[in-house]
Amino acid sequence: MLFLSGEIVVQHTVYFFDLFLYIIVYSIHIYQLDF
Repeated sequence: MLFLSGEIVVQHTVYFFDLFLYIIVYSIHIYQLDF
């Protein structure tokens, strides 16, 4: 059970990091477009 919850935490961390990276890339695109 502990191992399963650990897996879920890892999945959530990877998903959050992916989302964070996407936001950064998106912001850079908007900034370049604005320029």
